[in-house]
Amino acid sequence: MRSSISHQFQILAQRIGISVSPHQIEQIGQFLELLLLWNQKVNLTGARSIEDLLNDHLPDSFSMAKIIPSDFNVVDIGSGGGLPGIPFAILRPESKILLVEPRAKRTAFLLQACRQLKLSHVTVLRGRLEEIQPQNHVYLSSKATFDPQTWINLSISLCVADSRVLAFLGRETNPNELTPTPFQKFHYLTGNNVPRCLAIFGPSA
Repeated sequence: MRSSISHQFQILAQRIGISVSPHQIEQIGQFLELLLLWNQKVNLTGARSIEDLLNDHLPDSFSMAKIIPSDFNVVDIGSGGGLPGIPFAILRPESKILLVEPRAKRTAFLLQACRQLKLSHVTVLRGRLEEIQPQNHVYLSSKATFDPQTWINLSISLCVADSRVLAFLGRETNPNELTPTPFQKFHYLTGNNVPRCLAIFGPSA
Protein backbone atom coordinates (compact mmCIF):
# COMPACT_ATOMS: atom_id res chain seq x y z
CA MET A 1 0.00 0.00 0.00
CA ARG A 2 1.22 3.50 -0.80
CA SER A 3 2.73 5.23 2.21
CA SER A 4 0.40 8.21 1.73
CA ILE A 5 -2.66 5.95 2.05
CA SER A 6 -1.17 4.22 5.08
CA HIS A 7 -0.63 7.63 6.66
CA GLN A 8 -4.27 8.53 6.03
CA PHE A 9 -5.32 5.33 7.80
CA GLN A 10 -3.30 6.40 10.83
CA ILE A 11 -4.80 9.88 10.79
CA LEU A 12 -8.31 8.43 10.66
CA ALA A 13 -7.56 6.08 13.55
CA GLN A 14 -6.23 8.99 15.61
CA ARG A 15 -9.31 11.08 14.89
CA ILE A 16 -11.64 8.27 15.97
CA GLY A 17 -9.48 7.38 18.96
CA ILE A 18 -8.40 3.81 18.24
CA SER A 19 -5.11 2.00 17.66
CA VAL A 20 -4.38 0.36 14.32
CA SER A 21 -1.39 -1.89 13.70
CA PRO A 22 0.61 -1.91 10.44
CA HIS A 23 -0.69 -5.45 9.79
CA GLN A 24 -4.30 -4.30 10.18
CA ILE A 25 -3.68 -1.38 7.83
CA GLU A 26 -2.25 -3.80 5.28
CA GLN A 27 -5.23 -6.16 5.64
CA ILE A 28 -7.76 -3.35 5.26
CA GLY A 29 -5.90 -2.10 2.21
CA GLN A 30 -6.04 -5.58 0.66
CA PHE A 31 -9.76 -5.73 1.35
CA LEU A 32 -10.39 -2.36 -0.27
CA GLU A 33 -8.40 -3.37 -3.36
CA LEU A 34 -10.38 -6.63 -3.62
CA LEU A 35 -13.64 -4.72 -3.20
CA LEU A 36 -12.78 -2.33 -6.02
CA LEU A 37 -11.71 -5.24 -8.25
CA TRP A 38 -15.00 -7.09 -7.75
CA ASN A 39 -16.92 -3.84 -8.07
CA GLN A 40 -15.99 -3.70 -11.75
CA LYS A 41 -18.38 -6.62 -12.38
CA VAL A 42 -20.64 -6.76 -9.31
CA ASN A 43 -22.36 -3.67 -7.90
CA LEU A 44 -20.88 -3.58 -4.38
CA THR A 45 -20.24 0.12 -3.74
CA GLY A 46 -20.54 3.50 -5.38
CA ALA A 47 -16.95 4.30 -4.40
CA ARG A 48 -14.40 4.28 -7.19
CA SER A 49 -11.08 4.55 -5.36
CA ILE A 50 -9.40 3.62 -2.09
CA GLU A 51 -9.48 7.31 -1.17
CA ASP A 52 -13.29 7.32 -1.64
CA LEU A 53 -13.62 4.27 0.59
CA LEU A 54 -11.25 5.66 3.20
CA ASN A 55 -13.01 9.01 3.40
CA ASP A 56 -16.64 7.88 3.21
CA HIS A 57 -16.82 4.30 4.53
CA LEU A 58 -13.92 3.46 6.83
CA PRO A 59 -14.93 6.07 9.46
CA ASP A 60 -18.02 3.90 10.12
CA SER A 61 -15.90 0.76 10.66
CA PHE A 62 -13.39 2.58 12.85
CA SER A 63 -16.18 4.14 14.92
CA MET A 64 -17.74 0.72 15.47
CA ALA A 65 -14.39 -0.49 16.79
CA LYS A 66 -14.31 2.51 19.13
CA ILE A 67 -17.81 2.16 20.56
CA ILE A 68 -18.50 -1.60 20.74
CA PRO A 69 -17.03 -3.30 23.85
CA SER A 70 -14.22 -5.70 23.02
CA ASP A 71 -15.97 -8.72 24.54
CA PHE A 72 -19.14 -8.38 22.41
CA ASN A 73 -19.86 -10.11 19.11
CA VAL A 74 -21.52 -8.45 16.10
CA VAL A 75 -24.30 -9.47 13.72
CA ASP A 76 -24.33 -7.23 10.61
CA ILE A 77 -27.50 -7.34 8.49
CA GLY A 78 -27.40 -6.55 4.77
CA SER A 79 -23.61 -6.67 4.68
CA GLY A 80 -23.42 -6.04 0.93
CA GLY A 81 -19.81 -5.33 -0.04
CA GLY A 82 -18.52 -5.90 3.47
CA LEU A 83 -18.73 -2.32 4.70
CA PRO A 84 -18.55 -1.63 7.55
CA GLY A 85 -18.34 -5.27 8.73
CA ILE A 86 -15.06 -6.57 7.28
CA PRO A 87 -12.81 -3.64 8.24
CA PHE A 88 -14.38 -3.81 11.71
CA ALA A 89 -13.60 -7.55 11.83
CA ILE A 90 -9.97 -6.82 10.93
CA LEU A 91 -9.77 -4.28 13.72
CA ARG A 92 -11.45 -6.63 16.21
CA PRO A 93 -10.05 -10.16 15.78
CA GLU A 94 -11.17 -11.10 19.31
CA SER A 95 -14.88 -10.75 18.39
CA LYS A 96 -17.04 -13.13 16.39
CA ILE A 97 -18.71 -11.45 13.42
CA LEU A 98 -21.74 -12.73 11.49
CA LEU A 99 -22.30 -11.09 8.10
CA VAL A 100 -25.84 -11.62 6.78
CA GLU A 101 -26.52 -10.87 3.10
CA PRO A 102 -29.42 -12.12 0.93
CA ARG A 103 -27.89 -11.62 -2.54
CA ALA A 104 -25.83 -14.47 -3.98
CA LYS A 105 -23.13 -12.42 -5.75
CA ARG A 106 -22.50 -10.25 -2.71
CA THR A 107 -22.41 -13.32 -0.48
CA ALA A 108 -19.81 -14.83 -2.83
CA PHE A 109 -17.70 -11.69 -2.49
CA LEU A 110 -17.91 -11.74 1.31
CA LEU A 111 -16.85 -15.40 1.39
CA GLN A 112 -13.92 -14.72 -0.93
CA ALA A 113 -12.79 -11.71 1.10
CA CYS A 114 -12.89 -13.67 4.36
CA ARG A 115 -10.94 -16.56 2.82
CA GLN A 116 -8.33 -14.31 1.25
CA LEU A 117 -7.83 -12.29 4.44
CA LYS A 118 -7.96 -15.40 6.67
CA LEU A 119 -10.74 -13.98 8.85
CA SER A 120 -11.59 -17.21 10.65
CA HIS A 121 -13.67 -15.35 13.25
CA VAL A 122 -16.11 -14.13 10.57
CA THR A 123 -19.09 -16.19 9.38
CA VAL A 124 -21.02 -15.33 6.23
CA LEU A 125 -24.70 -16.28 6.00
CA ARG A 126 -26.87 -15.87 2.95
CA GLY A 127 -30.12 -14.79 4.53
CA ARG A 128 -32.29 -11.98 5.84
CA LEU A 129 -33.08 -10.30 9.12
CA GLU A 130 -36.23 -12.41 9.53
CA GLU A 131 -34.12 -15.57 9.69
CA ILE A 132 -31.98 -14.39 12.61
CA GLN A 133 -32.80 -15.76 16.05
CA PRO A 134 -32.72 -13.54 19.15
CA GLN A 135 -29.13 -12.94 20.18
CA ASN A 136 -27.43 -12.44 23.54
CA HIS A 137 -24.25 -10.42 24.10
CA VAL A 138 -24.13 -9.03 20.57
CA TYR A 139 -24.43 -5.72 18.79
CA LEU A 140 -26.81 -5.83 15.82
CA SER A 141 -25.82 -3.47 13.03
CA SER A 142 -27.08 -2.53 9.59
CA LYS A 143 -26.05 0.31 7.30
CA ALA A 144 -28.10 1.68 4.42
CA THR A 145 -30.49 -1.29 4.38
CA PHE A 146 -33.37 0.27 6.33
CA ASP A 147 -34.26 3.77 7.44
CA PRO A 148 -33.14 4.26 11.06
CA GLN A 149 -36.54 3.96 12.79
CA THR A 150 -37.53 0.91 10.75
CA TRP A 151 -34.19 -0.73 11.58
CA ILE A 152 -34.68 -0.09 15.30
CA ASN A 153 -38.24 -1.39 15.25
CA LEU A 154 -37.26 -4.60 13.43
CA SER A 155 -34.04 -5.39 15.25
CA ILE A 156 -34.72 -4.50 18.86
CA SER A 157 -36.95 -7.57 19.21
CA LEU A 158 -33.84 -9.68 18.53
CA CYS A 159 -32.04 -8.24 21.56
CA VAL A 160 -31.84 -10.59 24.53
CA ALA A 161 -30.51 -9.46 27.93
CA ASP A 162 -27.47 -7.27 27.24
CA SER A 163 -27.64 -7.18 23.42
CA ARG A 164 -27.84 -3.84 21.65
CA VAL A 165 -28.85 -2.26 18.34
CA LEU A 166 -26.39 -0.01 16.53
CA ALA A 167 -27.82 2.62 14.16
CA PHE A 168 -25.76 4.64 11.67
CA LEU A 169 -27.19 8.15 11.46
CA GLY A 170 -26.41 10.95 9.04
CA ARG A 171 -26.76 14.61 9.89
CA GLU A 172 -30.35 14.60 8.60
CA THR A 173 -31.46 12.32 11.48
CA ASN A 174 -31.74 13.57 15.05
CA PRO A 175 -31.07 10.56 17.32
CA ASN A 176 -33.22 12.08 20.09
CA GLU A 177 -36.28 11.93 17.82
CA LEU A 178 -36.00 8.15 17.46
CA THR A 179 -37.90 5.66 19.64
CA PRO A 180 -36.68 4.46 22.06
CA THR A 181 -34.23 7.19 22.99
CA PRO A 182 -30.63 6.02 22.52
CA PHE A 183 -28.69 5.51 25.72
CA GLN A 184 -25.33 6.14 24.03
CA LYS A 185 -24.23 8.28 21.08
CA PHE A 186 -20.88 8.63 19.37
CA HIS A 187 -20.39 11.56 16.99
CA TYR A 188 -17.63 11.50 14.38
CA LEU A 189 -16.64 12.98 11.02
CA THR A 190 -15.98 11.35 7.67
CA GLY A 191 -12.73 12.08 5.87
CA ASN A 192 -14.60 14.88 4.11
CA ASN A 193 -15.73 16.31 7.47
CA VAL A 194 -19.35 15.21 7.12
CA PRO A 195 -20.87 14.66 10.60
CA ARG A 196 -22.27 11.24 11.46
CA CYS A 197 -23.49 9.53 14.61
CA LEU A 198 -23.56 5.99 15.93
CA ALA A 199 -26.54 5.60 18.23
CA ILE A 200 -26.97 2.63 20.58
CA PHE A 201 -30.39 1.25 21.46
CA GLY A 202 -31.56 -1.66 23.56
CA PRO A 203 -34.48 -3.14 25.51
CA SER A 204 -33.50 -1.16 28.60
CA ALA A 205 -33.11 2.17 26.81
